Amino acid sequence: FNSDQLPIRKDFNPETLKMPGSPVAACIRSMTEPGQKMLVWGWMPCYHLQTKMLLGTRETMTYYAISQGPLQDYYRRRLLDDVRKTAPEVFVDDVCQFNIVFSSPKDRHESFKELADYIAQNYRLAGVFD
Repeated sequence: FNSDQLPIRKDFNPETLKMPGSPVAACIRSMTEPGQKMLVWGWMPCYHLQTKMLLGTRETMTYYAISQGPLQDYYRRRLLDDVRKTAPEVFVDDVCQFNIVFSSPKDRHESFKELADYIAQNYRLAGVFD
């Protein structure tokens, strides 16, 4: 196959790719256009699919910026550099009790002071969801 060809099974139904939207994604879609950029702090890559927004940083998930480890500072610096360069239209902190990976309040974006300061200076709160 050439790089411009995408073979799919004959019985494939594209309707199976449609995901039910979440209230968070619905809120984001109401304020944005597909193709704008979004940063999700936490582990919720489906928001990019549900909103058709582009990544605001080079990472889909901020696992290494949140998780303690020898490279955490590196990933945090890189993330903050990306955010300053791309200025995503939307920032979502998805650390909550229902998140399967990051549910502790200690993992929220406020744990990264430089990012928390940037968010406070450049974004406004558009919604809080349980």
